[in-house]
Amino acid sequence: MTGHSLFSFGQQEPWVAAVTQALVADIAAAVASHGSALVALAGGKTPEPIIKAFAFAPLPWARVTLVPTDDRLVPEESEFRNARQLRDWLEPAKPQGARIITLEMLEPPVRLDAVLLGFGLDGHFASLFPGAEGTATALEPDSAQEIIRTTPNPLPPEAPYPRISFTMRAFASAPRLHVAANGAQKAALLKRAFSADAASSPLAALLHQNAVPVSCYCLEPHTD
Repeated sequence: MTGHSLFSFGQQEPWVAAVTQALVADIAAAVASHGSALVALAGGKTPEPIIKAFAFAPLPWARVTLVPTDDRLVPEESEFRNARQLRDWLEPAKPQGARIITLEMLEPPVRLDAVLLGFGLDGHFASLFPGAEGTATALEPDSAQEIIRTTPNPLPPEAPYPRISFTMRAFASAPRLHVAANGAQKAALLKRAFSADAASSPLAALLHQNAVPVSCYCLEPHTD
């Protein structure tokens, strides 16, 4: 677990700022190094305030391509599409030239320059669900595949659709990964994953690999 780190925040504003600044730094470094940046962003409720703030960052957006970390295989304009969600959240960046694509548009080899991940209470991240066919292989940094199609088992009732997802090999192409957690339950799960057995969940496997450093950001609002 060399290089992994954990940061805790009691208020949303500094939490959003810390993750946003980390993403901006990764993108700026990529543009300075090779002239462009490919950025993978998670969908869902946790990343929403971060991505909405990130959309206003003073970046060379015309050199930035954004893609979901994973998506549901439904029509592109469906409300269940992460790509559609990202287009809505990143609206302020689009007039500056930001390009938002779907995972299906990418072809290997994949080189990611900045990555924001969320996770579920079952320990999945992206669409690498515990127990799903192909997940164990997809969690290996040296897996042959960078993008897989998979079906959660069981299917989540709120979104019972097959998925497409980056694998750990693709995520490991980034210089580092950023994982966001919002709320006491997710913060506790994330902290446990640092010491849990790697086989206990995809999140634990992520934190036990040494191919790429992982920075974790927990928002745990203070209560009186």
